[in-house]
Amino acid sequence: MELPYVQKLSEQMKESKDALILTLNIDEELGLVEPFMKENKYTFTVIPRAVLRRRLGRLQHPAQLGSQRRREADV
Repeated sequence: MELPYVQKLSEQMKESKDALILTLNIDEELGLVEPFMKENKYTFTVIPRAVLRRRLGRLQHPAQLGSQRRREADV
């Protein structure tokens, strides 16, 4: 699991003025994030999917984008 590495990187970069560590939660169930973070003692920033949707519009996984582009090319 990569999250322990994200936590370590976040701690190392905490004082940096040139970098910011952000993670994205793509689950629909927002209520699971906070307990998971507390249980694992993670302190890095998590941006919920719902916030991204409101600000950026519809989100797609990169694999979905590739298949969508192929479909559009077939038209």
